[in-house]
Amino acid sequence: MTASANRTPASTGADLRASFAENGFLVLHGILPVDDVEACATALAGLRQAYPDLNVALDAPARDRFDAMDRLTRRAYENEAIENIALHAGIQNVLRQIFGQEPVARYTRLLAESPGSLAVNAARRGTPHLHNFGQVTRPPGGRVIVWTPVDDVHPDAGPMWFLPKSHLEFASFPDRLIDAVPGAREQLHRMWADGASAETWLAWHGELGDHSMEILADWMDQHAAWPVPVILRRGDVLIFSNDLLHGTLPAKNPQLSRRIMFTHYHADGRELWEIGDALGSDENQDGPRLYQQTDWVRRDGGLIDPDGFRRFYASMKGFFS
Repeated sequence: MTASANRTPASTGADLRASFAENGFLVLHGILPVDDVEACATALAGLRQAYPDLNVALDAPARDRFDAMDRLTRRAYENEAIENIALHAGIQNVLRQIFGQEPVARYTRLLAESPGSLAVNAARRGTPHLHNFGQVTRPPGGRVIVWTPVDDVHPDAGPMWFLPKSHLEFASFPDRLIDAVPGAREQLHRMWADGASAETWLAWHGELGDHSMEILADWMDQHAAWPVPVILRRGDVLIFSNDLLHGTLPAKNPQLSRRIMFTHYHADGRELWEIGDALGSDENQDGPRLYQQTDWVRRDGGLIDPDGFRRFYASMKGFFS
C-alpha cells in the first residue's frame, strides 16, 4: 500500500470535471489557509460549550438527541469561521466545475479522532462504506463530500482511505444492499407507510450498515482492491463522490491526533430524493420522498441548506413524533 492520495489528476476547467467523472475524486493542495482551518475546527469543537442547551444526555430518546444535533448544525452556519470554510471561494469554484451548477452546502462536521482508533471498528476490515444510501440526486452525480485535515495526516494515525473509480461500480449499491438483506425492503416500506420510532429506524439503518460493510469488504477481497490512504496536510482538500467507496485504516498509534472536517454539498437545480430513489419508485407512495425546495439560504460566499440534516431524518415517518 505505497500509493497515496497526494495529487490532483487534472488542474483546470473541463479537465477537472472529466477527471472527477472518471476517478471519483480530486485533491487540491494548499487551497485553504491553515489559520482558517484551525479557526473552523475550534469553532466546531466549541459549539456545545457555546450552546449548553443543546447538550442532550447519551441515553435520551433518539429523537431528542437528533433534534439537538439538528439545532447544532443550524448554529454552525451562524459562525463566520465555519462559513469561511464551507463557502470558501476556491472550493466553490471547483464544485461549480464538477457539477456544472451552483453548489449548496448542507452541513459541516468535525471528527476529533480517527474512527480507526475505536475498538468497535477493529473487526470491520477498514470500515468500508458509501454515502449514497441517504439523499441522492436526479440526474445522478449531484452530491459530493469535501474533506480536509485539521492536523497533518500521519500514516499511523488511522488515515482515511478510498478506492479510485469505485463510484462507477457502486452508484446502484443501495438497491443491491437492501435486496441482500432478507425482509429489509418490506420492512422499509412498512415503516414508510405506518411510521416507526427513531430507535426502530436507527436499528434498521444499523443492521443495513453492518451488512454493507461485510458485502463491501468481501467485494474488495474478491477483486484484490487496494485502498489508497489519504495522506494530506492542513490546507489540503479531498473532494470525493457520494458513490466512492472509502473507509478508515486501523490506527497503529492512537495517540496521534487525526482531526478532520468535512462538508456535504449537493448541486442546485437537481431533484433531491430522500433515503435513495433506488429503494422505491415514483409510483410507490410509500417509497422515496422527492424534495423540491429551491429557495436555499444565500450568503455572501454561496448557498447553504440549513434544513439538510433534519430533512433526512424527518423523511423517516415517525422519527420525530
